[in-house]
Amino acid sequence: MGGQSATLKSSIGYNVVSFFWGSIDAYNSVDLLDLSGSTIASFAGNNPLIGAPANGNQDIAANNRRVTFTRDGSTAAFGGIRFNSTGNSFELDNVSFQGAVPEPSTWLMLLAGFGLVGGALRRRKPQTQLSFS
Repeated sequence: MGGQSATLKSSIGYNVVSFFWGSIDAYNSVDLLDLSGSTIASFAGNNPLIGAPANGNQDIAANNRRVTFTRDGSTAAFGGIRFNSTGNSFELDNVSFQGAVPEPSTWLMLLAGFGLVGGALRRRKPQTQLSFS
């Protein structure tokens, strides 16, 4: 049955998303989503950047392989991915999200922790050593 889609979403932003795309067809496409669920970019199976014959032939290695999308500094973090098919199938496996983007509050807690440790080390009183003869 054609015209179906499936979406994987996260509340965390990621730098890389990859998956194994099996028997790549021209009627299959992938939408990369930002954290609000808006489409950042779309790639059909026959897109030259995918680099597959996109004819569904399962015997061709280029039609059965891992596809990786990497975020550059100017692109929004990946918050999800939508798999679309206007044909009868979209074969995929082993979806992986990598490199979560830390929230500002996480960085603030990290810096505050380092500050507290530094302050504690600085305020330590020197220990007196006694020697007996």
